[in-house]
Amino acid sequence: MLKFYVPMVVFTGVISFIIWILAIYILSGVFNPSIGLYIMLTVYVMGYPCALGMASPLALVLGSSIAASKGILIRDGDSIEALPNINYILFDKTGTLTEGRPRVVAYEDLSGDPEIINAVACIESYSNHPYSKAILDYILDRYGDIECGDTRDIEYFKGEGIKGVYNGRLILIGNSKLLKRYDIPPPSDYIDDKPYSTIYVVCDGYITGIFYIEDSIRSDAKNLVNWLHKSGYKVGVVSGDDPKVVEYVCRELGIEEFRGGLLPWEKSIYISDLQRNGYKVLMVGDGINDGPSLSKADVGVALGSGSDIAIDSADIVVVSDRLENIKYLLTIGRKIYGKIRSNLILAFLFNGIGIPSAALGFIRPIHAMLAMVLSVSTVISNSLIFRDRA
Repeated sequence: MLKFYVPMVVFTGVISFIIWILAIYILSGVFNPSIGLYIMLTVYVMGYPCALGMASPLALVLGSSIAASKGILIRDGDSIEALPNINYILFDKTGTLTEGRPRVVAYEDLSGDPEIINAVACIESYSNHPYSKAILDYILDRYGDIECGDTRDIEYFKGEGIKGVYNGRLILIGNSKLLKRYDIPPPSDYIDDKPYSTIYVVCDGYITGIFYIEDSIRSDAKNLVNWLHKSGYKVGVVSGDDPKVVEYVCRELGIEEFRGGLLPWEKSIYISDLQRNGYKVLMVGDGINDGPSLSKADVGVALGSGSDIAIDSADIVVVSDRLENIKYLLTIGRKIYGKIRSNLILAFLFNGIGIPSAALGFIRPIHAMLAMVLSVSTVISNSLIFRDRA
């Protein structure tokens, strides 16, 4: 904005200088450039862009400070200006709409081989995924301490699972995508009518066990989704979890648009599709697999309990990990944008009236200086009122 404003003021001052010299010469026949310089100086003093330059940064700084006091850290100021245009709120499921503390509710042992449990525990100890922790906690609680054998060649597949070699046996632990990667058909007789995530254990090409994992829905998720709907936002969910589990959670929360079983790059493609259809997307996530989608969204919001990758990829971090702060973030974003607009209007009002008045000779330089100070004081006062009322 200033790159257009400053040349305009310079141009106005020069034109005023020329017109006044010509007018005096035509009317009196006297060449007197001092009056033209006097008018040009007054225009430049009146047009000094201090208030205009402060209008946006001051509101952003004060708004960011207010948000920080509520446990919301704004890492990118441009994201605040983008918030009023957001019309689609997209959530990850695990750890965002759910508690993020999954627990194993059942284990189906298909082999009877006790070494398989040891292998699972030892391999899962290399992963920091919430499901890996849940499986490890279940094994330790039910079977006691585990002594690990020769564990090597650990490999993690994002959105699928983990692989390792235990005592010379190839062990796979993951969802149906991992089975598909290794051309292993899932069993036909397993729990499929419950909202459980299914994690398979494969040893040397054969399914030897199935873990069923549950993650409770957050108590404040329903209220937030209801508020978003009432406020006119479209709400959706993208998750790498089992589609039937994603559907169950979304039905419980009243969310109609959802996609399950997505890999991290597939989430990014989904967001790109929404953006091509005219949506401005705010993505809320907390997991390792949410980094690409948080970066792709118009505004990425990471919950403070999430992974370092998610936090590093986000524009905004909700430190307190409370979903109700998403509501506060959207509200404060609109207020900050409104304050920026009112500050700009005040600054332009002073300059819009003052510059023509100076060019016509109605204002002296000392009055222009006082008006400039008054315009700056007005913008500051307007911003401080926002701080006190937010």
